[in-house]
Amino acid sequence: MEIKMENLYPKVSIILPTYNGSRYLRKSIESCLNQTFKNIELIIIDDCSTDTTPDIVRAFKDSRIRYVRNEKNQRLPRSLNIGFALATGEYLTWTSDDNEFLPHAIETMLTILMEDKTVDASTTLSINPERSQRVDFVYSDYTARYLETGENKERRFAGVSIKEKNCVGTCFLYTRRVYETVGGFDPRYELVEDYEYWIRVWQKFRMKHIPQLLYLYGEHRKSLKGTRITSIALFDKVLKYHYGFIKLAALQQQISRFLKTSTDSRESLRQLIGLWFHTARRLFRLSVRTGIFFFLFSVYFLLARAAGFTLKKVLWPIRKFLVKQRLRSLVPTLKIAKGKVNILCAVPAMTLGGAQKVVLSIAEGLNQGRFSFHLVAPKKADQHLEKSFLAYFDNIISINPLPDEDLYEYYYTALIAELGIDIFLISHPIASYKFIPQLKTMFKQLKIVDILHLERVGGAKDEMSWLIPYMDKRVCISHRLRKHMADKCQAVGMDKGYAQRLITIYNGIDLTHYGGNDLPKGRFKSRFHLADHVRLISFIARFEAEKQPFLFVEIARSLIKKNPPVPIKFVMAGGGRLSGQVQEKIREYGLEEYFILTGALENVQELLADTHLFLLVSNHEGIPLTVMEALAMDVPVMSTVVGAVEEILTDGLNGYLIPPSEDVTNAFALKVLEILNNDSLYRSLASNARNSILMKYSLEVMANRYKEIFDELTLRSHKSVEQNAAKGSIV
Repeated sequence: MEIKMENLYPKVSIILPTYNGSRYLRKSIESCLNQTFKNIELIIIDDCSTDTTPDIVRAFKDSRIRYVRNEKNQRLPRSLNIGFALATGEYLTWTSDDNEFLPHAIETMLTILMEDKTVDASTTLSINPERSQRVDFVYSDYTARYLETGENKERRFAGVSIKEKNCVGTCFLYTRRVYETVGGFDPRYELVEDYEYWIRVWQKFRMKHIPQLLYLYGEHRKSLKGTRITSIALFDKVLKYHYGFIKLAALQQQISRFLKTSTDSRESLRQLIGLWFHTARRLFRLSVRTGIFFFLFSVYFLLARAAGFTLKKVLWPIRKFLVKQRLRSLVPTLKIAKGKVNILCAVPAMTLGGAQKVVLSIAEGLNQGRFSFHLVAPKKADQHLEKSFLAYFDNIISINPLPDEDLYEYYYTALIAELGIDIFLISHPIASYKFIPQLKTMFKQLKIVDILHLERVGGAKDEMSWLIPYMDKRVCISHRLRKHMADKCQAVGMDKGYAQRLITIYNGIDLTHYGGNDLPKGRFKSRFHLADHVRLISFIARFEAEKQPFLFVEIARSLIKKNPPVPIKFVMAGGGRLSGQVQEKIREYGLEEYFILTGALENVQELLADTHLFLLVSNHEGIPLTVMEALAMDVPVMSTVVGAVEEILTDGLNGYLIPPSEDVTNAFALKVLEILNNDSLYRSLASNARNSILMKYSLEVMANRYKEIFDELTLRSHKSVEQNAAKGSIV
């Protein structure tokens, strides 16, 4: 169905609220007016902007624009309600001044809304499907464009539950029936007003996901998301608790985190007070005890903010004394390595994860040299890597959670002094960054190095730019990430000298543990009673949204429909929050006989030895270690174009890269089918796999590169433990 004669079709109303958004407003307006579907009205609500917004709007001579300027600032939810009250269209949507519709977005969504009178329940979201058999709301995937760098990232929502996150996103269209039933946006939920609205819609109407990229979402430092991220996270949890999606413990944890990290407390405080009265009714309905706790916690919030955390200051000496006593008891057990370069490493935990494995590999690779490694990590229930760390680290300090983040500074300071630390190596934990200026002041010769794994994660976050001058070296795990960080240095006004401190070192793996054809095959198949001729297609990752396990299931479903020439099984190894939903989706499709879900695997080599193809379907990665491990085992890899995977995979050599498209599922399935049908192609890919990583991705190469950095920073000499201890001994 193609919509061309707009006068035969209903009107679409687009609401565009704006406040001081002149920088990007023109493109946003143009994206609305340049739609392939022309029968629209664009209602621009100017919320008392003080920039050139009025001039920009008046420059457009299009009768479809209606411009309204609020007499006083109403803020976003009320501005949206003003706009929708004026709308005359039978179909409704809204956009923002820093976002853009793709030209065919409205036409695509409208076509689906008008055609889908009845639908398969498996394609839609609905809390009560019996209430409506038609689709009244559609939403699509979109592309996040980082406006300061020009970089793009896909945001896809297939298989994501609205209980888990705001899966509707930023591109949507719905019928007037929805608006007339659900009403307007709730100002009490400002910052998450859209999520709260979608939940109300979800309770009454079917909502269909469109797996197409129809929208450009502008990410930048001055957006609400960029400036009030901690408040958004808090109100997201309050909203989920109000609707019964999470338990009270999760809300408590988020409030505690907000108290420690928020920088926009005054505005958020007013909003939190209003939300408490709104949520209190549900709290007291559940139990008086729960309601009283939340009330007391809110009172603490008010008193703590109003008094400037006086309570924290009063308790500080007591808490410091307790930590000091803990450290005193620790000192006699510490191994102090005199005459060596002492390196203190900070990791998120001694659990399975790329950040932890990299630090472990560095210590393993340099174990016989002049370096002594020490580890600090929060204590967790499942410390899978603790035994591995014990083999290569002289000291492992597992910290119990401290009641105040400032106490970590005291903890680190004492350990650096006592152990005579020369290099502080950080691999991911944000808490370790907060005290770097103080550490550099106290220990003049201390060198600080961090390992950056992903863009905008850990020390690479935009809000961490302030620490750039304090870092002696910043290791990026890919050239792509190094360029991103160099651009960031320039964007925040740092001179080229700081960019020169960036260095690329690829993560490496111990190739002796991944011996390709040297590892006996058949063990995994034997354990699951599979015939030798069955081909395994494997997924190894956490079952989390960014790893897109549902996309792997969709690829499997598509491939099975194409009648592959050989028997196949799809293996999903890993665990995570989405495990249950993935199993449910497999059952819904009737694919149980084709899937093996192993849970977390300690012996990944056994699976890879029997794997025919390894699929990486993530939407957020650096260079995953699992890709290196698969290639080392002579397993060809197919991957989405994500992160810096292009630096290790070469099309047609050791695997294939699947570019972004509206039908990435089918693209994967067709390429897998091509390989299954062509034995000579498969043998060529497999024979090149291991050789393609030998020169850049081995543990030996990685360890030597880190050794060069450590040698450069310490100039093959280091200060004595006694000098360090004299500055701040804890004994």
